[in-house]
Amino acid sequence: MQTSTKVFLVLLALILFLGAGALVIAKLGSGAGSSGGFSASRSGNAVLHVDLQGAWPEQDPSPEMSALLGVQALTYGHLVQGLHAAAEDPDIAAIELEVGSLGLGWGRTWEVRQALLACKAAGKRIHVHLGQVQDGGYYLASVADHVTMARTSVLWLDGIRSEVPFYSASLAKVGVVADLEQIGAYKNAADSYTRADMTDAHRQATESLLDGLFTEMTEGIGESLGRDPAEIDALVSDGPYAAPRALEVGLVHQLAFADEASELLDEALDAELARVDLEDYVRSFGSSSGSHSIAVIHAVGTIVPGPSQRGLFGGSSLGSQTIAHAIEQAVDDGADAIVLRVDSPGGSPGASDEIWRQLELAQDDGVPVVVSMSDVAASGGYWVAMGADAIVAAPTTITGSIGIYGGKYVTSGFQEKIDMNVVPVQRGENAGFFSGQDRFTDEQRGMLLNQLGTVYQLFLEKTAEGRGLADADAVDRVARGRVWTGKQALDHQLIDILGGLDRAVEEAKNLASIDQDAPVRLPAYPRPPSLFEVLTDPQARAAVAAEWHRGVARSVISELPQAAIDGLDQAQLLRLLESESILAVMPYRISAD
Repeated sequence: MQTSTKVFLVLLALILFLGAGALVIAKLGSGAGSSGGFSASRSGNAVLHVDLQGAWPEQDPSPEMSALLGVQALTYGHLVQGLHAAAEDPDIAAIELEVGSLGLGWGRTWEVRQALLACKAAGKRIHVHLGQVQDGGYYLASVADHVTMARTSVLWLDGIRSEVPFYSASLAKVGVVADLEQIGAYKNAADSYTRADMTDAHRQATESLLDGLFTEMTEGIGESLGRDPAEIDALVSDGPYAAPRALEVGLVHQLAFADEASELLDEALDAELARVDLEDYVRSFGSSSGSHSIAVIHAVGTIVPGPSQRGLFGGSSLGSQTIAHAIEQAVDDGADAIVLRVDSPGGSPGASDEIWRQLELAQDDGVPVVVSMSDVAASGGYWVAMGADAIVAAPTTITGSIGIYGGKYVTSGFQEKIDMNVVPVQRGENAGFFSGQDRFTDEQRGMLLNQLGTVYQLFLEKTAEGRGLADADAVDRVARGRVWTGKQALDHQLIDILGGLDRAVEEAKNLASIDQDAPVRLPAYPRPPSLFEVLTDPQARAAVAAEWHRGVARSVISELPQAAIDGLDQAQLLRLLESESILAVMPYRISAD
């Protein structure tokens, strides 16, 4: 037995031992009267406590490890499910939120805000304690009945900004040329590598996108605070705010420590109620019941051919093989409908088309498909959505970007700088079509543009058919690589309904002729492995070992500045371009921070 195998087996045994202990603790934690738990025997006897800081993944980032440890990883779905359940739960008297730096984009931030508004409409008191908070965090906090803030914190309510890097001069310094072409005046993914500044179309699209997001933010905050959006606009222009100044201008109600904020809630409720953490609360739900089933399939990450993979930097790739298999499984399992939850900037057109085809086959089998767009569902992420029976998106979701680009990076100049000589030998006039030694010839460039145009035309035609629009020309007028907010996309008939995941489930019920009041099971796909599968399946064991190594690497990478991590993410896209040559990818990275 190899030493590495022995080490892995020892670690596996240790994990199982710790996992058993964690499972016992988890079960104890969900019991009535235990620390962090609560009893549902009396009305209004508990406060739901939610720590909103950090990342909220759409799905368990390490399902094999979770199966080994016997724990349930908290996901974004649990967050929204928990808040909506609390709105209808007579045992929950109030919601207590700690809000800091968020790992959410504007689409999901809007969804969380809607869930909080549902709690408020149901008569639940909402208290928020702020740490270091950006615009998106305050957009959520403004819903609250009472907002406290740490005295040392800063409220970074200072507006929404786009910073678009252009690398052409940087690449030239090291002897690299980005020989890229794109279809669509607004398709600007390649511009960052081929130009030194924005085109007029690029600037127009970017400003329109920021206008849409900024308006949604200021109108939402203004509505919650009872102030005119213009006044909120002025407050944003004067930001950021140190804690005393935030109190002075009425953005927060009091300055306090976290424990003092908790006492203030007890005073408002005139009772010292038990706190139940979100993790314990969602665990208390148990398995969902009902004779009907709506499969929720998570399609997260850059779209690539083959299986999905978890990235070194915490992200993931969306493998067409994995998602297609998940769709097949859902149909085979007898799902009444499918909700495809998309959070993707796009990727490979071929892989996107494979997913589109599998959804079409599900519909042919009589299973309606609803797409729920998360933060981003653009370019290839829109491709997989366009054939659905209904598309649901938040007003602040980023979508559209119907366009194509492709090409290669010419590295011969870099090789010259390091005195490296490459001697090509070939058979066939265009054998070096995608070689990094030479730029495209005029004839080859024409061939590339023809390839890109063919894929773009297919994109337009499929969108026209899926969205019930007149023809490809009608789609082209709102496509050409243009990125839209969900609200703008609704105006252009690119989506059907404004809403979140809960609204998508409602629409799936409608399409499947399921009564809205009927309980439904919401099984998640791709299906996570069971403990037995992890122990017996060599592939699952390999995934555990790989995740162990990724965890070590991530602990190092997490110390890097965000700009460096973003650069590493871009390097992954360059690698995808090498293998695919043509991409449908949105160039933006937008967060609510």
